[in-house]
Amino acid sequence: MSAESPQIEPVYSRAIDAEVAAIRERRTPPVEAPSAAAFWFAAWLGTAMAGAVYGLPFFVIGAAFGWLIAAAVAGVIVLPVALCVRSLTGAWVHRLAAPALGGLAGLLSALPLFVLPPHRPNALGFLLAPVLTIVCGQVGAHLMTRRLLRLAVAHHGSPVAQAPWQFSLRWLMVLTAWVAVAMLALRAVDLLEERNIETTGLSLAALAATLVAWEGVTRKYATPAAPAVAED
Repeated sequence: MSAESPQIEPVYSRAIDAEVAAIRERRTPPVEAPSAAAFWFAAWLGTAMAGAVYGLPFFVIGAAFGWLIAAAVAGVIVLPVALCVRSLTGAWVHRLAAPALGGLAGLLSALPLFVLPPHRPNALGFLLAPVLTIVCGQVGAHLMTRRLLRLAVAHHGSPVAQAPWQFSLRWLMVLTAWVAVAMLALRAVDLLEERNIETTGLSLAALAATLVAWEGVTRKYATPAAPAVAED
């Protein structure tokens, strides 16, 4: 009888642990998955707040002016960016969605400072804007949406959860269509003119480089792959 007791004790202990875990789970209120509207509103708000932070060196007036510009630009592009993310990834919420919105809003907020004057910007001015505005917008948008990203990952399988990316011919066609739309928009505002093409190209390259960096930073929010089912 004593020889069997070491085998019974671990089973009894696991049963107690399972009962305690069940009680804790019943006491913990369920957390709903974030909605797409909440996620993109948080990304817009974070971008606007980043504009205010960027304008703080010019005191209250600079902060207010920066908030208004960032909020207006992000408000104009939030729907196209959301549609782009949805069509490319299959989900409304993605770990690179907020940095993409914040970075693009920062770029568009500062780019007119360089394309309107007739002179070419120097290297220091280019680093202060639009590179700095891109990074500020990305950081602000990410900080406001990171909790929602965690919830989206926890609710894997919901309509707003991050779908795993897969290369396909359809994805390539959708990407080509969005690039064409972006080129038309840039041409419409004269950003592809010969006098502006260099600054526009460098700014877009800076945006792409920062998004590559954010790919590594936000990797922990990637949706875990579904476990493989063993075949009989």
